[in-house]
Amino acid sequence: MKSTKRIINQINMVQDEASDVLVLGKRDNLRQLRSGMFEIGDKIEGDVRRFGLEKNELEQPCTPEDKIIPTSYGNESSTSVINIPSRSIEDKSKSEEESEFDESESDESDVMYDIDKKERKSGPFKLSDGDRTEIESVYAKLKKDVMWRLSSRRFVEEELYSLGKKLEFEHTAHSFIIDTDDEIIKQHFTELELEEIDNASVPEVPDLAQDIIEYLNKFINIDSAKKVRSIISEQDDRFNINYDSSIHHDLDYIRFALYALTREIENGGLVHPNLESWYNCHIWNTIVDQGFADIKGTLVVRGESTCIATATRKNRKRVVTQRRKMGRRGDWILRLTGNGDRDEYGIGEVGKCWLDRFGTKFLGETSLKQPKALKDMLVKLMKRINWDKELCSKVQTVGITHSGLMMTVMHMDNPHGYVCRIRRGEFLEVPDKEENLSALLVILAAILNIKIAVRETIKVVQPKMQSESIFKQAGRLKRPRNSDEIPACFTTPKKFKEITSRKVGKY
Repeated sequence: MKSTKRIINQINMVQDEASDVLVLGKRDNLRQLRSGMFEIGDKIEGDVRRFGLEKNELEQPCTPEDKIIPTSYGNESSTSVINIPSRSIEDKSKSEEESEFDESESDESDVMYDIDKKERKSGPFKLSDGDRTEIESVYAKLKKDVMWRLSSRRFVEEELYSLGKKLEFEHTAHSFIIDTDDEIIKQHFTELELEEIDNASVPEVPDLAQDIIEYLNKFINIDSAKKVRSIISEQDDRFNINYDSSIHHDLDYIRFALYALTREIENGGLVHPNLESWYNCHIWNTIVDQGFADIKGTLVVRGESTCIATATRKNRKRVVTQRRKMGRRGDWILRLTGNGDRDEYGIGEVGKCWLDRFGTKFLGETSLKQPKALKDMLVKLMKRINWDKELCSKVQTVGITHSGLMMTVMHMDNPHGYVCRIRRGEFLEVPDKEENLSALLVILAAILNIKIAVRETIKVVQPKMQSESIFKQAGRLKRPRNSDEIPACFTTPKKFKEITSRKVGKY
């Protein structure tokens, strides 16, 4: 009976401890403490042996000073009974106040026990010594005569390397990617240097065709769905008997997108919060997928598809005994179709709501995840053209980020040296009211301009004309490694477990 009462008292004590944990917001620990209550009876004898208590001590009545102490905050929980000397009410209240706001350690004479605790479960993760070694080894292979030298006589690669050494967490600087809109980059470079980086040469892309601009001009200043329907219904043989998808696809795309999104506005679905999949089906499929639909041999692959270029980079040192690593997942990826080596030209991320440009999800995807995937794609394309400097200056990859009804575009290229540069576009918003329908025209024009950039890149990386010398060497020699290759992206820091010590009081 005494043992049973002791167990009941211990359960009550655990519940008191659990309520304190709940106040501190540690809900996971609360569930583990409650689950541990049912195992107390089986573990008491083991705890007695662990702390060197005598059996007759176990049979003594439980006092308020007896505490059940959790010995693990990991996946498995266990409890231990430790007799803690009582303290005055004044000391106790003071201790409770300190424990709520102060994580400092108590006296050295207090009991120590280890807690297996996974630090930073969802990232970001601090750079380890191994990560910093990787950065140093990559930088050591760079040739100074190939680096990008600014008018200030500073080298961009050197500055990114020195900046990266000061950072505790992963940044695009560790992958030699420069983004002049990044706050850390802005603080490191001067205004003149940032302007020079922005104004460096970009891949040449043709302008929109004049017939497309003229058709878009028809819808300028429209402020009602009726006007849109009226213009769309006008007789135009380009959409009827004279329609040719190779010539009139983009005109038909504008017509289709305006009609589909006008219906969405009329139905009132855009003014309500929606799920990410809803935006994909009702908005971005119409704007993005249909816009890219006529690029022969390519496909917008949706459904959290993994980036092949990123997977290739992650597995470049793989041996047969290791499992293959997956590439980064994107909400959609623009890639070649077929069963061969499928090149990728763009990636998109979708979010169900828009907070502002400093939202956690938006910053995480546009400042690190998407740039690294774009660089992986770009490096793979440049390798395909054998690192020819003239051709490499003409290729680029594109990224689109959607958050709610907001959209922004980024381009990545290699202007000079070993550096990949991000060029960001303005923020665009899909209208949710009839009077703002003309704002949709800029978004459709942006998609068509992106498609032109993708087409120009495809032309560059397609196999060049064959020659007699190529025929003679075919199948004999492996393509030599180019010493001016752009280094691959930095490996993302891994999760790790850290053993910490916590003191629980005297006994």
